[in-house]
Amino acid sequence: MKIINLTAHSRIYTCNVYLVLGDHNALADVNTLIDAGRDPEAISNLKEASTGVGKKRVEQVIISIIRVMENLCLKE
Repeated sequence: MKIINLTAHSRIYTCNVYLVLGDHNALADVNTLIDAGRDPEAISNLKEASTGVGKKRVEQVIISIIRVMENLCLKE
């Protein structure tokens, strides 16, 4: 498994955004984005990531409940 922090060098405040890939980028591997963050640089880094030939860059998204609760608290 490869884990890439897409926001490692963010210049704005955001949560960490991770892209999780299989070791060999095989067709059976599920490319997963964990937390979406709010830094547009994460999208640029996602476009540059090697995710496998013929595969979708992101096949599933996981948002941690802690991030959802933080956002709800910030709105109040």
